[in-house]
Formats: sequence, C-alpha cells, structure tokens
Amino acid sequence: MIFEKVGDMNSIQPYLCIYQDDTKDNPFMEAGISQDKLLQYTIYANDADVKLSAADWMLIQTKAMDFLSKELANGAD
Repeated sequence: MIFEKVGDMNSIQPYLCIYQDDTKDNPFMEAGISQDKLLQYTIYANDADVKLSAADWMLIQTKAMDFLSKELANGAD
C-alpha cells in the first residue's frame, strides 16, 4: 500500500491519497482533515473492487493518525 501526501490548491488542508499498489494509477481512498480537525475518509469508486484485510485497515488508520498529528502539530488550520 502506498500513502502520498497531497497539497491541493482547491483544498484547505493537505490529505493522504492511498493506493493499493505502487503503480499510483488511481487512489482508492483519501484520508483528510475535517473542519473540526478530525480524520475524514473518502472512498473512491473504481473499476475494480478493492479488498482490504484487517491488517490493511489497521495500517491505514495508523498512517492517517500519524498524518493528522503531524499536520496539527505543524499548525494545520
């Protein structure tokens, strides 16, 4: 699984794009920061089904929590 921090001029906060493999063709999920400074997940519709194990979900949550804490420590608005 690949995690890529994205800073988008159309988004107030940076977010993580999450890819199932290293091709980085299409992210299947985004982990962002809500206006209330909480994690917010967006799952994208793709042509192929995305299958995740419990370990995958735990990795996503761990990476997202780390991302959130770093962004808040850096003064994310």
